Amino acid sequence: MKQNWKIDFRAYIISSRKLFKTTGQMLERLEKILDIAPEITAVCFRESDMDSMLLLKLAFEMRNITKRAGSKLFISRRIDIAVACGADGVQLGRRTVSIKEAKKYFPQFLIGYSAHSSSEAVRAFSDGADFITISPIFYSPGKGKPVGIKALGKVMALCKGKPVFALGGIDACNIEEVLKTGAWGAAFIRSGWKIKDFKVVIRKIKDSLIETGEVKMH
Repeated sequence: MKQNWKIDFRAYIISSRKLFKTTGQMLERLEKILDIAPEITAVCFRESDMDSMLLLKLAFEMRNITKRAGSKLFISRRIDIAVACGADGVQLGRRTVSIKEAKKYFPQFLIGYSAHSSSEAVRAFSDGADFITISPIFYSPGKGKPVGIKALGKVMALCKGKPVFALGGIDACNIEEVLKTGAWGAAFIRSGWKIKDFKVVIRKIKDSLIETGEVKMH
């Protein structure tokens, strides 16, 4: 797979404060998660039901943590929050500003897009997305019927060499199956916040990169 230097991460951690008792606990866990492999990990701050002022405060805290680690930060939907906190990009979807508009008015941002079908994935890249997530690959609570690993393979065939991140039920047990499709990487919500599991995921991602010759063993 040809390297895409703009998208230099392979693990995409999506926030979910409801997994923690407090946002402070989530931030503490984030620091530990980024200690594992900051060079190939990025974070998506997605808390759409949060009050705007609290959202902005937490975005600044996440920006400080990711900047210290040397990892990229993306803000889901809220371009205004992304601008204010100095994020690296935004994660868009069907009900947000369009990719083309975001590229036109905010050329400094990397643009991710949340796709749910092969046609949507192809269209997103055609419109200028820098990377996409495709979901749900496997069962994930509240995310509808999984599209399955074969559907991921179809997306990869149509979007060969482009940064596609598999999302939905990805964990240490199935990450190898995901990577064999040619996926650029994987996105995580629940499993990405479990330190032991994430260490295994990262090891398997790095093993895959070495196997395909994308990184050299030192």
